[in-house]
Amino acid sequence: MKRLFACFQRYGKLYMRLNYKSNAEKYFIDAIRILPRCWPAWVYLVECQECPMNFMKLSLPDHWMKLFSFVNLYLKFLDGSSAKEMLDKFITPELANTPYVINQIATINVYARKFPVAIDEYRRLIAIEPNREEGMDRFSDCLFVMGLNVELSYLAIKWFYINVHSPVTCCILANYYSSMRQHEEALLWYTRAVKLDPNSCNAWTLLGHEGLELRNYISSSHAYSRALEIDPRDYRVWYSLGQFYDVLQCPAFASFYYGKAHTLKDDDGRMTIALGDVFLRQDDVEQAVHCLWKSHCIGDFDNSTLIRLGQCYEKANMINEAAEMYLKFLEREESPKNPSQLAVKNCHKFLSKYYFDKKDFQKAIEYAQPCLEINALREPTKRLLNEVNKLDNECDREYLKKNVYRADLSETSLLDFVENINDCGQANEEEIISELLAEVLNCDDNKSESESVLETNANDNLMDT
Repeated sequence: MKRLFACFQRYGKLYMRLNYKSNAEKYFIDAIRILPRCWPAWVYLVECQECPMNFMKLSLPDHWMKLFSFVNLYLKFLDGSSAKEMLDKFITPELANTPYVINQIATINVYARKFPVAIDEYRRLIAIEPNREEGMDRFSDCLFVMGLNVELSYLAIKWFYINVHSPVTCCILANYYSSMRQHEEALLWYTRAVKLDPNSCNAWTLLGHEGLELRNYISSSHAYSRALEIDPRDYRVWYSLGQFYDVLQCPAFASFYYGKAHTLKDDDGRMTIALGDVFLRQDDVEQAVHCLWKSHCIGDFDNSTLIRLGQCYEKANMINEAAEMYLKFLEREESPKNPSQLAVKNCHKFLSKYYFDKKDFQKAIEYAQPCLEINALREPTKRLLNEVNKLDNECDREYLKKNVYRADLSETSLLDFVENINDCGQANEEEIISELLAEVLNCDDNKSESESVLETNANDNLMDT
């Protein structure tokens, strides 16, 4: 029986190498029926599957390894939530501390983008089995994303001395050099990784990223295409191709690849945000609102998504909805009163205009004040004060001269100025305040050329985020 099992498994591996997965599947099923506790046969059988439903339909022995295979199957298709549900069904306190299960839990958290939790699991794995190679490339990915360069450098040095010729080690070293902005060196290590393991979809994808960093678009396109050939169901490759064409300013191609990524991973808000950005740049406001609102409903979004939604509503002339998004952004922002941030300044400016049109001048002034420098207010305020001095009532004019006109504008806030006008009790105080706000908002629109360049760069950085 053992010889028959070995024969079936070898035939299965041979057909796998020739990419005849249907034939390989038959031999692996026969091998598992003979020896159900042989884990490699289960692993190869999972590799033959094109979708999870096919695996469920197979006639397999009722063995506890079948449950582990389901976890492996869901992880292959990047379905971390289903893998976690399956793992929770049979995991015990004893199994929870085994290296294999810890590695699976860490991988599930990586796919869920819970990188701090995944890093803690990998650290626990290293404490139990220090020289375990499996999963260390994903660990280095997590350290790279979280910016833990010191720990990443330690991991790279450790595996350089343990096994420098392993594709996993090459990926770790490439991640280290990429974190140090040495992209040419990182490109060399990723190239070595794909030579050692030509079927590594993750290595090919990261190789494409490095080519994009070096503006080597031809090699980057080749790497992404190769990754797509290896695993066409990996949404990360489609998403990366969308970013590639986004950088090349080909919105039609970018929207196609982002759409494919969204089809494969419809619960990931990054896909809909990226699609919304493309549609927004094409002035397709309706589609942009649809995509960005979906990411908002999913809950997988950052503050910049609220800004984008507000911009879409502005273009669609849906002013109330835009104001709602900007108010939500300011509520979530850690320092909404900091006018140095372009997004915060634009929010304040829009809300000031919004409340100005609503005749709520107190709120309009409140939102206008934080984002405007006093130098921008000096000239329009002086012009308004000259108009105020032309009032017919001599007493009121003298009051304004004493309390407002001679005030040091560098130390007088906009709210103080309005309070002084309110103290006069003039019948036309609403007109004066309205004129002041109109001048202020108009003055802020007339930015210098250097400020416009800075804001354009800031907008680009915001969209990249």
